[in-house]
Amino acid sequence: MFYDAHFIMDVTNCSRGIWLDGTMQIMDGEDILLSDRLAPVYLSEFPDDRCSANEALASMVGMAKIYDRILTLAEEHGLHVDMDEYSTLVVSSGGATIGTMMAAMRRSGVELGIDPFTGEDASKRPIWYHFVDDLTYDPVIEHSRTPIEATPRRRPAKPLSPTRFHIYTSPLGEMTFVSGEAALTEDSIETLQWETNIGVVRMENIAGKVQEMFDRLVVGALVMDGLASVAAACSITLAMAGDCLIVAYFNGEIIGQIAVGAGRGGVELAPGRLDSPDRSDAVKEAWSWFCGRIREIPDSRVV
Repeated sequence: MFYDAHFIMDVTNCSRGIWLDGTMQIMDGEDILLSDRLAPVYLSEFPDDRCSANEALASMVGMAKIYDRILTLAEEHGLHVDMDEYSTLVVSSGGATIGTMMAAMRRSGVELGIDPFTGEDASKRPIWYHFVDDLTYDPVIEHSRTPIEATPRRRPAKPLSPTRFHIYTSPLGEMTFVSGEAALTEDSIETLQWETNIGVVRMENIAGKVQEMFDRLVVGALVMDGLASVAAACSITLAMAGDCLIVAYFNGEIIGQIAVGAGRGGVELAPGRLDSPDRSDAVKEAWSWFCGRIREIPDSRVV
């Protein structure tokens, strides 16, 4: 892949189960070039059974490969690609539209709906059909579908709170840097977050590494959810103060902080009390109880 890709998965609870929404974005720096949104997927439970989530992620990775290849081939032919409000890809040459197409990922692979040449300048007709021919027989397009197997996990004590997962892939020559972030959400606003990365991987392994990243982020989300639950039980409120730092409030006063990171043992938590000469016994007791209970959160390690 030549362009950056951003995969977003929103998991929300409803009365009968869990809904998953997915969005894939092809990026050039901060600019979104093309995007694709999945139809919402219903899950009976999450994260214990992630077959549907994994299939949705595989579909987004496949679409990312397709859109990346369409943009790359278009550039090689001197063409520009935009997307309209109906998710139709509009291909232009010299500022004039010469054709349109749509792409969709099916279980059997990519489905391209390519319209005939629509330009007014007949001299651009060969450009369109050369582009279409290269696209149709491109090996990346033909083999874009990459099924990803579900990975069994332990069953959590309670359903995961609404969570948004971000996965990023950034090409570095023939390699790709894979990173991600899990964020608990409240009314679609991100609250506690945890980020990590897999590092640089070979381009042909991108599908499997994106899945591995998702598996790690699910664990991170469960830890952040557990951290929030412990804090609530101790009458402590948590808020992010940076990418890797959480501050703890008690009765509106900051009493401590927790640095969060990623280690071989899972999520690393480094709590630190903010000392003050006028700390009440209630504050000390709440913080002590909180620090003791976070050691019981599975897949985490207090450092």
